[in-house]
Amino acid sequence: MDAFFGPPWARMVSSLVYAFLALSFSGFVLGVKYAGWAGSWYDYFFVQEHVMKAETWAALVALSALAAVFRASMRGVRVRPDWVEYRDVVGALWPKVKRYRWAQIDQVNFFEGGVSLDLWDSTKDILPWVKRQDEFERELLIVARARGIPVTGVEQEDSIDDLDSIRGVALALSDEE
Repeated sequence: MDAFFGPPWARMVSSLVYAFLALSFSGFVLGVKYAGWAGSWYDYFFVQEHVMKAETWAALVALSALAAVFRASMRGVRVRPDWVEYRDVVGALWPKVKRYRWAQIDQVNFFEGGVSLDLWDSTKDILPWVKRQDEFERELLIVARARGIPVTGVEQEDSIDDLDSIRGVALALSDEE
């Protein structure tokens, strides 16, 4: 039972737009080079020697755009029977990863803007918004209830329809230990 919930599309829009523009620019550069156009702007940008060739510049821009999409997709939350992990990109290259074992979590709070975890050291950590937020909250609720962690912000009646899912997680947890 390992579930990963990636970033919402709204968080990836800027990198996807950049990738579209960069790939369009690269296609334009290659199209101009092999189309046989002539003119002063063509001579200046594609024939004369510069510090870097236009094709090299286009390839670097396309590569950086693909890296931006990859970087944006590194965000998300993973829920496992033994821990919760969330990743967010704060630096230039590598994501910040925070992993909390269920024993470190004192309480799971559901509220209108998302989910927060009250930790054993009296800190609160707000989990980022994910693409399938409803499924994420349900998965988190199932594992928290199976672990006996208090949950706030969810009504008992409409929290979980089937108790078999909790029993299944509880059996999986007892098998691991």
